[in-house]
Amino acid sequence: MLRCCALIAAGTAEALTTLTARRRIRATARRRIALSAAKDDGATLPGATYEVLHEDDDILVVDKGAGLLFVPGRQPHKHDSLISRVRSTRGDAVGVAHRLDRDTSGICVLAKTKAALRALSIQFQDRQVNKTYVGAVAGVPAAEGVIDGAIGKILTPD
Repeated sequence: MLRCCALIAAGTAEALTTLTARRRIRATARRRIALSAAKDDGATLPGATYEVLHEDDDILVVDKGAGLLFVPGRQPHKHDSLISRVRSTRGDAVGVAHRLDRDTSGICVLAKTKAALRALSIQFQDRQVNKTYVGAVAGVPAAEGVIDGAIGKILTPD
């Protein structure tokens, strides 16, 4: 089950928001986005989406799909992003305390107030936030172990 906790400090008062998914999030429920080196200009890929999991006065928790830019790029064709989509419906005050790469799907916590953004930013900076990454593997790994090095995409031709 998904559990996401965010400590929001507003002035001298602190509030703890605990989120528990009402349903299990299954990998099969996600859309598959084809990644190809041949035509990849770094823009959001067609079919990339996000889903709001929780919203209150301070934070917005979303499940960002693979293929969706987190923040807009400088070129016009890179304007479509999670942040531009969220700000178009919830206003420009939505702030970013952390990011996910375009091709990474996962849970993101966005701030709706300056106090929440500051509290979240401090928590990420001080490594108070526990993050778990899960990767898909083609085939069967030979043994258990730890990957201690750079991991990159396998680029396939069209």
